[in-house]
Amino acid sequence: MNIKRSVNKFQIVGSIDEINLKVDDSLVSKKNPKIKGAIVKADFKNPSVTIDVGGQTIGVDFYPTYKQREKDGKIEDNPRYKALETIMNYEKGTRVKADCSVSENSYVDDKGVEPEFKTFPQLSAFQISSTNVPDEDKADGRISGIVKNITSEVNKDGDETGRIFIEFYYMTTDASGDISATPIKLICESDIADDFKEMYPIGSSCMLDVEIINKQVGGNKKKVEGHFGRRDSKIVDGFSIEEYSIFGGDPAMEEENEYFISIDDMKSLLKEREVMIKAKIDEKEKNGSKTETKKGLGTRKSTVDISEDSENPFL
Repeated sequence: MNIKRSVNKFQIVGSIDEINLKVDDSLVSKKNPKIKGAIVKADFKNPSVTIDVGGQTIGVDFYPTYKQREKDGKIEDNPRYKALETIMNYEKGTRVKADCSVSENSYVDDKGVEPEFKTFPQLSAFQISSTNVPDEDKADGRISGIVKNITSEVNKDGDETGRIFIEFYYMTTDASGDISATPIKLICESDIADDFKEMYPIGSSCMLDVEIINKQVGGNKKKVEGHFGRRDSKIVDGFSIEEYSIFGGDPAMEEENEYFISIDDMKSLLKEREVMIKAKIDEKEKNGSKTETKKGLGTRKSTVDISEDSENPFL
């Protein structure tokens, strides 16, 4: 299987909102027990750093970074650790540029009727710098991969909104160089949805331009007649979700393109992913303990398939 790791580049430009990093001197490296002390998240539930991008907050993460590293059999100071020390001293409002890639954050949820493998994207930062920062805020990325499926977004009444969801897979490699297919849900707004479906049928390999958008869901404010006070409350109801929205792309790739992925190769990678997911679920069932059983509401999914004109080769 001759598949190349996908293009996966994101750049976040804005102002520091919050630094969620701390020094843990007790942490010991699994690769080399002689290496001790690292910079880690202060609160593991939140991103390492949040950046204000044009009024919306984008989170980026760093892996635990040790004070030292092993290189060519020798232990030396880790320059990435020193870089993170600098970032920890950034003040709120400092303009920065973060170079990142999107990665998969996954876990097995065993709180339902059956254990479920859940996955969502997160931004992993290579570096954050306060020098040579562009003037314009942005949260843009460029990613290559393959379109596995396309579905229509429907509202609570069951009507299509015009937007479409793209089940997209990009290629990643592990420490040994083995390739794997990783999913990400992309959004296409209604004004270019038809063009997307025409340019990139299911099974297409393509290079896409995306932007990260925090979208507010719910929370429509109701004005109360005769409300007492000098101003309205600023409490916001609802919640925000992070979307990866497509705003452009190159023509669909031909077979000779170095980032092209054949349908047969993709089928093989999907089978390998199924094996991986089953192993994680089995491990959770073996080591975990179910504490609660919940049943979902409703009898149907909120999206409909729009690939009726041609069979989906992955289904």
